[in-house]
Amino acid sequence: MSEAPEVSVVVPTRNRWALLERTVASALAQQDVALELLVVDDGSTDETAARLAELADPRVRVLRLEGGGGPARARNAGLAIARGTWVAFLDDDDLWSPCKLRSQLDAAALEGATYAYGAAAIFDHHCGVREVIAAPDPGTVRREVLSRNVIPGGCSNLIARTEAVRAVGGFDERLWTLADWDLWIRVAQTGPGAACPDILVGYRRHPGSMVLRGAADAVAELTLLMAKHRELARSAGARQGPSATYRYFARAHRRAGRMRHAARLYLAAARSDHRPGDLLRAIVVLLGPVGSWLSGVRRGTPSEPVVPPPWLTPYL
Repeated sequence: MSEAPEVSVVVPTRNRWALLERTVASALAQQDVALELLVVDDGSTDETAARLAELADPRVRVLRLEGGGGPARARNAGLAIARGTWVAFLDDDDLWSPCKLRSQLDAAALEGATYAYGAAAIFDHHCGVREVIAAPDPGTVRREVLSRNVIPGGCSNLIARTEAVRAVGGFDERLWTLADWDLWIRVAQTGPGAACPDILVGYRRHPGSMVLRGAADAVAELTLLMAKHRELARSAGARQGPSATYRYFARAHRRAGRMRHAARLYLAAARSDHRPGDLLRAIVVLLGPVGSWLSGVRRGTPSEPVVPPPWLTPYL
């Protein structure tokens, strides 16, 4: 590519070609946007390198790293060579709507924004779309993101001006699972944001997801993140409450069958917020099938299944 693209898309990956193949396809299917796709292979030992070499698309650039330094390091390596005015990050197990980048670029242009994001659908291959998380109000993101990660879809949603991401230092390589939240906090301070109401991201839940693999270190990472932004949160009048993040990782452990870990995090949330509901969740988790049955009785009739957006249906 001789001309600089509008957007550089950075995809970190390691040993997950079966997932990466569809992710790459969804990125290259973007409509009405000039992009480059920077796939950062973080020391894969499977077929990933060979398969990437077979891609006959001039928009694809592959950067090979050795040592498996983690997703934050891989994303920073892609950021360093990005040529686009805007940069977007896409995890190797997530999917994009074909109009994802164009919609966000248009929204950012309309609002004069430094960054943009959309709504996200959470899905898996057993139950389809589990839930849809709306795009938060851009007028409140700068403050709210100091309390919890309000940008849905993990690291695969937000796009930002490349110069802004570089100016704030990129990803903190001490963090794995919370690295995106930490960066969004810093990017949100650089200028206004823009929101797209449409579902633009498919966020995949599966046993090998980074959320599940990193959940064991959630407390340590959260402690680091809160300490890092404590003064900023205080000046903004934002409450740094860890309980929402504890619940998020507790649910991840619960889905993976790690009930003791889930109970421990629910108890941590209960101590943080003094909410009886989190204590009850810990008890339900430890009771196993009996607790699940009692929880189902308490909730009553299950809600209706979520209808997936048409662009996501072929992947389910």
